[in-house]
Amino acid sequence: MEKQQSHPDWEIETINAPFSFHTVHIASHGKLNKVASVDDVAEQFLEGGGSIVRQKLTIPGIASLISCQDAIGQVFSFIEENQ
Repeated sequence: MEKQQSHPDWEIETINAPFSFHTVHIASHGKLNKVASVDDVAEQFLEGGGSIVRQKLTIPGIASLISCQDAIGQVFSFIEENQ
């Protein structure tokens, strides 16, 4: 497992797996597997010099998904479950 600091408040772990897998720890929120708002996360990536690599996909009644790339090229996907 490799840890990197992509953002001052974020710690990113790369997990040794047969596929690309990362976890994001945000000091003020803990470990994120799902988020309250994919739109807010996307905005944070854009403000930090990142980009959106897969536009928001909404599955009505289920969830919204988005993939973002940070300023150093790492890609992360987030899920926002519908309430």
